[in-house]
Amino acid sequence: MSPKSWQDIWLNEGFAQYTEWLWQEHEGTKPASKLADEDYKSHDSGDSFWKTPPGDPGAAGLLDDPVYERGAMTLQALRSTVGDDTFFDILKHRVSDNMYSNESTSEFIALAEKISNKSLKPLFDTWLYAKERPANPPSQGMRLG
Repeated sequence: MSPKSWQDIWLNEGFAQYTEWLWQEHEGTKPASKLADEDYKSHDSGDSFWKTPPGDPGAAGLLDDPVYERGAMTLQALRSTVGDDTFFDILKHRVSDNMYSNESTSEFIALAEKISNKSLKPLFDTWLYAKERPANPPSQGMRLG
């Protein structure tokens, strides 16, 4: 799978970071949720880290830390919101539906919404596009209306 555009680069880099956290979880080192929360807590609300939205980093921020770290935090927030079974079902379908092709952020969001049967726009707006620190750490997920 490849991102459809450079704006979708978080789909590669955020997933790369998150799979590192999943491996640590698998090995019994720390749960991915704890690693995501530690990353979140390491950047206070005034930190410039939050000014680069991973879903639209611009040319200057294309490979900056937020694309990797906030991208991974987005995935943990999604997992915390929809639950493990649904989250891993989303990942399974992401791979099978997009193998040997390109994927956009909007396509990933649509897939996540279809499988979870939830409107996830507030979650993705907060974690991928906002230029400020989300109110709650990724392990708390989001309550959706």
